[in-house]
Order: sequence, then structure tokens, then C-alpha cells
Amino acid sequence: MNSTGGAHASLPIKKWPDALLGRPLAFDVGFLNGRDTLEYLRNGHRVVAVEANPTLCEAGRRLFAGYIRSGQLRIIQAVLSDEDAPTGGTRPFYVHQVYPEWSSLVRSIGCRKSRQEMYRVDTTQCNRTDLPMISCRALILQHGSPYMLKLDIEGHEGACLRPLPQLAASRKLALPQFISLEYAPSKLRLLPWLMALGYGRMKFVDQRPFMDWSGPYGEAARDVAHGIRWTKLTASWLPSQPCPSWCDLLFSLGPPAKEPSDLAKILSDEAIREEAKLLDKARRKASTMSPTTEMPDLLTQDRAQPARVRRPED
Repeated sequence: MNSTGGAHASLPIKKWPDALLGRPLAFDVGFLNGRDTLEYLRNGHRVVAVEANPTLCEAGRRLFAGYIRSGQLRIIQAVLSDEDAPTGGTRPFYVHQVYPEWSSLVRSIGCRKSRQEMYRVDTTQCNRTDLPMISCRALILQHGSPYMLKLDIEGHEGACLRPLPQLAASRKLALPQFISLEYAPSKLRLLPWLMALGYGRMKFVDQRPFMDWSGPYGEAARDVAHGIRWTKLTASWLPSQPCPSWCDLLFSLGPPAKEPSDLAKILSDEAIREEAKLLDKARRKASTMSPTTEMPDLLTQDRAQPARVRRPED
């Protein structure tokens, strides 16, 4: 058993069409209505979209049939496993009948009663279905290391984050340049862990203006307080203002740096070259770190915990 995935080390690599090689790879884990996947595709990315809800997968395959035929998009119906998923293994998944975005491996999330009673379980609001399992480690080993890793899987993000140190330590796979997580107070426990991997910059992104998708990502994403500029990631970071609706935490590899004042400068050739140097340095550092650092368990948190906000005097 080796450091790149044990039983998964022998999995066949799923090759991309030659015409698409060299394009950035995005993982859309929590595909839902496919709106984020559409943005990645429009920007030329290769995309691996993972969704557990069978109805949403079927709709996505119809909607994106052209991209699937071209080889640019792969839609995988499965639930994520923390460990190497056994062949033929399944796991219960709870499909919410009213709000498909609540569907989850976690019964208390997938069977929420209503928006007014978010923390009450009502099994009449959900259907349980047993779905095939796959680990995020297997996804990366088969399809490649993503440039953009978006995780919106209702409390099960650790399944994709936990393998990253081991994969980076193998020196064969690069860490994602960007990681996007749906904000919840419990996610703040991950900050020291992400910093140890080499993520030194972040943005707190309000999704409200974009309604059915996460909005611009990467350098173009807008922090609620600083616009397109990045914020230095610290272990004690707290949002400077409450999230007005739902928000994302966006993390980037590389040390904090002075940011250009407008998007045109960010996308200039010179800025891209400098960014590449910083990212390469961060990846080399991450590849030598010990993979034994324990990641916090996000599922043990109290889901009714109020969001903490940094006070001006902090």
C-alpha cells in the first residue's frame, strides 16, 4: 500500500481527449443544478461534476449532453466516502423532496422540516436511497488534480479535503490552486489546517447577488469587504460582517501578496507569471510537509451555533 491511495493506486486513469489537455481542471462536488459547472465550461475548463441526487444527475446529463460528448465534462453519480470505497459498496443518502440542495448523507440535513424549522427532522420531507460510494482520492487519481475544487456537499466536505496532504506528499499530484467551501461557523476550524498545506489567502464571498450559482471564482471572486483583493489567511480569522444570506469561503495557495487594484491588472501576463511563481513555491512547500496533520471533524459541531463576527476592537 503506498501513499497515493492504497487500493486506489491501481485504478485506471481516465484520459482526457488530446485537444483538451492543458486546460485547467475543475471539480464541482455538489453539482446540483449545474450552474457552477456551466461557468467552468464556458471558461474552457475540463470539469468533473459529482452529484448524489439521481434526479439531478439525469437532468444534468440531458442539459450538458454536448459537453459530455466532446469529453469536456464528466458527471459522476455517487456519494463520497471518507475511506477507500469497497467495490460495490453503497451508502444511504437522504434526498429532500422540496429543497434538493439540502439532500445529504447526514439525515438531520437531508430531512430538514422547513426553512422556518431548520433543525427539526421530518422524515416525510425526504427519501432515503442507497447510492454507490467513491472516495475523493479515487476521483483525483483517476481524473487528475483540480485547479479549482468546489465543495458544496452539506457537511461532508472532509471527504475531499482529508486526502490532500497525502496526495501532495507523494510529489505526483499538485494541490488545488483554489478551494471553495460553503460558509458555516464550523468551517473556521479548518483554517490552521489549510494554512499548513500552503493556503495563505482567502475571500469571503456573498452568493446572494448570483442567486442560482456561486458567482465568479478565483481571482475574479469578490470579497464582501475587499472586492477582488485577497485577505491574508490567519488561524483566528473571523468575518468582518455577518453573511447576509449564504456565503462561500474561497482559499488560494500562495502567501498573501499585494493585489492589483483592478481585474485587468490581475489578468495581465505579468501578474499571471508572478502568480505562477508563488503557486509553484507553495506547492513545493506543501509537497514536503508531513501528511499526518489531523483535520477537524466538521460533523461533530453544533449546527445551531451562531456565526461569530469579528468586532472592530478585535
